[in-house]
Amino acid sequence: MREGRTVRMLRTSDGTMFTVSDEDAPHLSNRTWRRNSSGYVVTSIRKGKKVEHLLAQRIVAGAKKGQRVALKDGDQLNLRRGNLVLLGRADQSGTWPHWR
Repeated sequence: MREGRTVRMLRTSDGTMFTVSDEDAPHLSNRTWRRNSSGYVVTSIRKGKKVEHLLAQRIVAGAKKGQRVALKDGDQLNLRRGNLVLLGRADQSGTWPHWR
């Protein structure tokens, strides 16, 4: 993923700050974010009667079904484009310790 030039800080519902590339802030800032039990930043969307939980890093990286997103520095609050790596099924051998 290409590195964003400037960054913006966004806030989860409990006040935790997380970093995103400036170009991602507009479509992320209109959602309510929280940290899940594993520490990842997530949002929830309702699809009919079901609720789906989406990881912010997957939204930023544009991850498709079957792809994982690795955090280069392991920091779950650093969601800048330059810190995210898309992994396909073949890449998920365990060499990236911080992927979801």
